[in-house]
Amino acid sequence: MKKLMIIDVTRMDHSNCCIAGVCRDEGDKLYRLNSPHITQAEARRGCFMSGRVFLGQFIRKPCAVAPHVEDCVWRIVSDGGLGGDSDMKAYFQNSCMLDLEVGLGVTNKGTDIANYVARGRSIATIMPESASLWIDNPFSAGEMSKLKMHLSVGGQDFKYITVNDFRFYNADGTIDNEMVERAQLCLMGWKNGSLELYVRVGLTRPYQGKYWLQVDGLHFLKRDTGEYCHQFLPSQADFQNVA
Repeated sequence: MKKLMIIDVTRMDHSNCCIAGVCRDEGDKLYRLNSPHITQAEARRGCFMSGRVFLGQFIRKPCAVAPHVEDCVWRIVSDGGLGGDSDMKAYFQNSCMLDLEVGLGVTNKGTDIANYVARGRSIATIMPESASLWIDNPFSAGEMSKLKMHLSVGGQDFKYITVNDFRFYNADGTIDNEMVERAQLCLMGWKNGSLELYVRVGLTRPYQGKYWLQVDGLHFLKRDTGEYCHQFLPSQADFQNVA
């Protein structure tokens, strides 16, 4: 039996989610719960969210293809409630990478499969030097808006990265504008020095011959206390003193 702390819940195609969690007792070994897949509806009902702890069986697939070596078969036995903020902070600090070349083996938004050199992981933690978040509205009628980020890390800029953090989306697939507004407030707090920002950047499954970068999770912690901002993202009241 293992104790798994959820780190990221990422929106996928076909109404599924990719759940990534770590076993701290195994040196923060990362598992991606994808056999079986968890639907977005199941993720909402089961309250799969960052910091939640579950007890169960988690076994990495021996045949998993790099870079997604964390893929696992799993079975949850019981709910362990919310993990400690110190565990979340420790994981982010321990897993943080200086840049995405070291972390994921990429230097571009999209990397040809043939040129990719695996780094032993498909998700990396970074502390960006700059970051911006916005809703990118479509040019054509009938298309859905997309949530995007610009990130700078290790002196390199990564532009128009799709944000697939599940917390930013409604049940019908549309963007949750209130969550985006809360994230903007968090970013203001980060820029003003009251919050720490850890961004979880992952590689998609192969698409059009490339692995593509995506933002799997935005994580804010209060700098003075190390408290993790639960309830997806803090409410506006938490930042009433932010200029």
